[in-house]
Amino acid sequence: MINLIECYQYFLVHSRRKTAGGFYLWATTPITDTSFAQRLYAEQNITVLPGQFLSRSTDEGNPGENKIHMALVAPRDHCLDAANRINILLSTLVGENNVKDSASN
Repeated sequence: MINLIECYQYFLVHSRRKTAGGFYLWATTPITDTSFAQRLYAEQNITVLPGQFLSRSTDEGNPGENKIHMALVAPRDHCLDAANRINILLSTLVGENNVKDSASN
């Protein structure tokens, strides 16, 4: 997940095209999508949508489960700030042993 955020930051920094639209990113969460979204809002004041809210459960499960939907529609500086605050929550989760650090895999 941390590499995904770094890719997100890279996209924002190196994107040269100005568009009137936005970009949406689906990111896998290290804990349940609802818990991650709630903690991200409570601890970092960032709003994302739990993926399971945007998809329908099937016999194979819910394809949006354990993913969040992020809209990259704010100004670049705001998105980069949000990416850094998402990393803070991810570091906290690693410290709480709620998620394996990528180095331990």
